[in-house]
Amino acid sequence: MIHRFFLPLLGAAALLAPWVPGPARAAALHLRYEAFWGGLHAADFTLSLDDGGIADGAPFRTDFTLRTRGLVDWIIALRVAAHSQGALVPKAGLRPARYDVAYANRRRDRALHVAFDPDGGPAQATVTRDRKVDDPEPDNTETYGGTDALDADLRRGVIDPLTALVEAIRRARRDGAAMGDFTLAVYDGRRRFDVKGRYMERSDRDILGTRHRVDRIRLTSVPLAGFRRIHKVLWNDSTYDLYLSTDGRALPLQIDAVGPGPMINLVAECPTACALPED
Repeated sequence: MIHRFFLPLLGAAALLAPWVPGPARAAALHLRYEAFWGGLHAADFTLSLDDGGIADGAPFRTDFTLRTRGLVDWIIALRVAAHSQGALVPKAGLRPARYDVAYANRRRDRALHVAFDPDGGPAQATVTRDRKVDDPEPDNTETYGGTDALDADLRRGVIDPLTALVEAIRRARRDGAAMGDFTLAVYDGRRRFDVKGRYMERSDRDILGTRHRVDRIRLTSVPLAGFRRIHKVLWNDSTYDLYLSTDGRALPLQIDAVGPGPMINLVAECPTACALPED
C-alpha cells in the first residue's frame, strides 16, 4: 500500500507551449503533499529529491516521509520513512547504490535495506527490523523479504521505487513530449514489478484553485513476483497520472489515480526538507 502513494508522479500535458529545457544542474526540490481518498484527508507526505542534473556520474538522493491522517490514521496509523541514493550512469539513467525504508502501523514495525551492485549483480535485501508492535522481541526476519525472496535474475538491473519516481521526472525534464514510452524495472526488497510510463499531453489544469500549464505522464504498475494474491489484485494495472509543471523543473504538482485511489496535491515547496504538519 505504501508505495502506491509515491511511485507515480507525472501529469496532464499540452500540445501548445514548447517544452522548456531544465538547467544543467537542477536545484534540489523539497515538497510537501496532501493525499485525499474519497474526499477524506488520508495522508501527508514529504519528498526531497535531487536528481543531479544531467552530468554523467552526478550523484542523486531522494528522501520520503509519510503519515496517515484522520480516519485512515485511526484505522492503520501508518508511518513511513525512505531514502535512496546513487548516481547517473551514462546511457543507463539513474542507478541506485542503496535504498532504505522503515515503516510502522498499529500491528508491525519493519525496516529494510537494499544494496545495489554497480557491476550488474543482483540487488541484495536485508531486513534490519521486523517485529509486532506489542512484542519487543524481533521476529524471524527470514520470513519477510530477505535476500533469497526472489530469484537472482529478477533482482538484476533493477531500481528502487523512489529512484523510479526521480527517473521518470528526470526524463520528463530532459525530453518533454519526446520522451516516448518507457519501462522501469523496480525492486523494493520484497516485490518485483515494472513501472510503465507514457507521455500523454500538455494542457491546462486547475489544481487547488489555480490554473497550471502541465505535462501529464501516465504510470502503470505491473506486478511480476513477490506479491501475495490479494496484493497482486490491488496492484494489477494500478495507474496514476502525474501532472508536472512546464517551467523546466518538471515539478510534480498533482498525482491522480486512474480509477479508485488517492488524489495527491502539492501544498508546499520548502527551502530545505519539509516537515510533516503536527496533529
